[in-house]
Amino acid sequence: MEEQIPEESLEFQEMNDTSQLTEILRSCFRIPVSEKKDCYAVINGCQYFLSDISVMGIGLISASAHSFSSGEVLGACDLTIMGKTIEKLKGEIVHLTPQSEGRYIYGVKWIDLDETVEKLLGKIVQNLKKDFLL
Repeated sequence: MEEQIPEESLEFQEMNDTSQLTEILRSCFRIPVSEKKDCYAVINGCQYFLSDISVMGIGLISASAHSFSSGEVLGACDLTIMGKTIEKLKGEIVHLTPQSEGRYIYGVKWIDLDETVEKLLGKIVQNLKKDFLL
């Protein structure tokens, strides 16, 4: 018996112009870390647990839709993951996504990462990825 697709489902369309693909596709694999209590960021003296992490940014969990503004630059973000703290990261709020139970996820994109910090984040993300996939 053939499965019927509901009318309200999404339709996929062929893309003739691929010039916008870099805006659509994510460049990094995000690792979910919302269950880990040792994954958090401290920004302006407030601690935020993380929903996910990649080399290029993080998802912050907040109970308020007014914690940050879109485009806001975070000048001194201290990130703690698996017992390692990286201090004074600079990030930009790129989105706010409402979640269930009155929670919000703020997307933070790192800016001005130096090569040493980027390599350290890469190692941390690789270790988390191994743990996640096991």
